[in-house]
Amino acid sequence: MGVILKGNSGKQYIFEGPYKKRSHLFNEPGVFAFICENGKGTNVKYLSCADKVYESVLEEEEIEFNLRQNYNDLNYAVFYTMNENFLSREQIIKDIKEHYDLMIE
Repeated sequence: MGVILKGNSGKQYIFEGPYKKRSHLFNEPGVFAFICENGKGTNVKYLSCADKVYESVLEEEEIEFNLRQNYNDLNYAVFYTMNENFLSREQIIKDIKEHYDLMIE
């Protein structure tokens, strides 16, 4: 299994998933996404980075709840960065958001 999310830089990030259950996520540093997959590919709905992915997903419960109201096929995907620093995770998010034309904060 794996979900490929593309970056504007041309780089491809291989995320673990898609997972339907949070129990598949670990408390490791990384980038996580709420995604929907259809016949046309992966649709990124939300992207964030965390020092502890599992705990951060729990903290984003309101965002997840709102997304689930609109998308029945919402899944989790995660790109663990292990030894990379927070700045690297922020750069990954920026790269992916630029490619998928998501609003950059």
